[in-house]
Amino acid sequence: MISSMITTDEYNFLDDFEVTKERIRECSEKDQIVIRFNDENKGICFQTLRPLVPKDNKKVPVLLLLRNPHPHEIKTGFYFPGDKEHFEHPFWGILKKTGYFKYDGLIDSNILLKNQYDGPFRFIFTYYLSFPAQSFETIKKIFSQKDYANILAAQRNKVINFIYNNNVEHVVCFDSTSFNSICEFRNNEAEYQQILEDGGIPCFLNTSRNEFRVYLTFPRTKKFIKNNKLVSLDRLKIILDIIRRKNLKLLYSRLKHLNTTESGIWHSRDAQPKIRERKIWFVAHQENLWGIDDKLIGFWRKSQSDLINIDDYIIYYRIGYKKLMGVFQVINKGYDLNPKFRDPGIYKDPVYQLRLKLLSDDLIYCRPTTETGFSFYKNFADSFYGQRWQVFQATRDDLKLILANPCMIE
Repeated sequence: MISSMITTDEYNFLDDFEVTKERIRECSEKDQIVIRFNDENKGICFQTLRPLVPKDNKKVPVLLLLRNPHPHEIKTGFYFPGDKEHFEHPFWGILKKTGYFKYDGLIDSNILLKNQYDGPFRFIFTYYLSFPAQSFETIKKIFSQKDYANILAAQRNKVINFIYNNNVEHVVCFDSTSFNSICEFRNNEAEYQQILEDGGIPCFLNTSRNEFRVYLTFPRTKKFIKNNKLVSLDRLKIILDIIRRKNLKLLYSRLKHLNTTESGIWHSRDAQPKIRERKIWFVAHQENLWGIDDKLIGFWRKSQSDLINIDDYIIYYRIGYKKLMGVFQVINKGYDLNPKFRDPGIYKDPVYQLRLKLLSDDLIYCRPTTETGFSFYKNFADSFYGQRWQVFQATRDDLKLILANPCMIE
């Protein structure tokens, strides 16, 4: 079983190759890692663990995305090996206590690959970075800043393709680096730590191709957190509860979106927060931006973006084109989600952006500049039809004037 889980990977065209070689030699001798150097490609080849993908048993696939393999995992050829033959790694105890992974006895690769455990999920395992090291910090010390950034970017593409190819809809991250990289955030670990300690769950919905959600929980090794094992168990169980129910109302009832456009994080400081009512907004958007990205809106005024929350509805009006484009729903907020979303005709860059999904473009009325029956009409007209201000609160009665089937909106 050890040999079947071991594979090789390589990083080529390293910018600081000679210095990197010396640093690797120092670490590899101590950790007893086998690494080969390729001077022609300025690259390294090393042993790592292949992704652990069980047989498809029609259960919900959940990817547990780990940071990087520990040298001990390479030696044993298994994810989370115990320290001794009859001692189980604490991670398996945490997973079992969630109630979603039931198996009596020690865990090995064969049990996972053949789905020989009870529960509603098919757990898939892989690493964000394939290079074996004691920690992320060790990897940062080995590679130059430029090489490290390039490796992260290349690994992101590899992991995203892995998620798509295995039809994964839920990804659980155990560290802020991989979470930030997949979600393309820039938040620091301290922010996530505070959110998690306050009872929140950072979460991101990726809609670039196939939709999947990414969650962040505490790694078991956060020893500076009081009762870290209990906290890790609690957060992991909440995430699996959310996935199990297949009902995002649970997510909204437990968690709340932060008042920030830079993160896309779900968070709750309240013991029993209420579900926030979704609002409807009429947004007058610059004509040319539709051609750049027709599932995105953006503002240079942060105050306008702050009015709109994830899951709110958007009546999209295209200025210049003078026509409604459809009714959408907000699925993500962020800072500069699409750096190419620019128009020289706008006073400043619309960097406070919201990602949308189309609900309906089956419209019975398309020109709000002449329909005085809209609830937002007076404010819209007073702003010179979107030239001075672009966001106006609307109502369900407005949807009835616009949509051929307004009942499709909850």
